[in-house]
Amino acid sequence: MLEFQRQILTEIVSEDGLLIMSPGLGLFEILCNLIQIYTGGNHFVLVVNISQDEHELIQRQLVAKGVPYEQTIKHIEYNT
Repeated sequence: MLEFQRQILTEIVSEDGLLIMSPGLGLFEILCNLIQIYTGGNHFVLVVNISQDEHELIQRQLVAKGVPYEQTIKHIEYNT
């Protein structure tokens, strides 16, 4: 991670907030690290509006970072 990405991640974890980023600044890397922080323990993480491909990519990234597959995100769909 680049230094500014680490700073963003630190601020998101330490304070409540909303992150809006321009394309190409590493949002995916920040998102994966944020999810990794909250995969252990008794946390509830909700990632809204991702595709099946994005879900699988996040899962692979988390497993590559050492997160057990059972603790990665679950993909839940609801079609109306």
